[in-house]
Amino acid sequence: MGQLSRMNRCDRFIDAFNEFAEKSAGIKAGDKLEVVEVFLCQSDSDECVRTCVRVKLPDGTTEGLEIGSVLFDPEYGRFDEDVDWVPDMFGITAEEYEKRMTEADLD
Repeated sequence: MGQLSRMNRCDRFIDAFNEFAEKSAGIKAGDKLEVVEVFLCQSDSDECVRTCVRVKLPDGTTEGLEIGSVLFDPEYGRFDEDVDWVPDMFGITAEEYEKRMTEADLD
C-alpha cells in the first residue's frame, strides 16, 4: 500500500472515530496532567529518537507520550543538514554534540 493510500485511510479512520478520542486516551480536554519524567525514547512508529514525557493521568496511572520532532534517525547518523538544530535543542555546542556522537559510535 502506498504512502498516500495509507494517509487517506488514516484520515478516513480519524473522521469516523475522532469523537471517541477522549475515551480511548483516558483523558479529556481540561484535565490536569502531572509530568513525572522527561526522557528520550525510540518511537515505535518510525524507529527514530524523539523527546518523550511520562504523565500521571487522572486515574493515577502513567503514560509515556512522544512529543516534538525526530532528534535522531539511525539511517542518517551524524550531524548533517537535517539535524544541525539538535545541539540547539539540547542546549549544547555543535562540538559537544559531535564528541558525544563519536563516543557513542554513531558517526
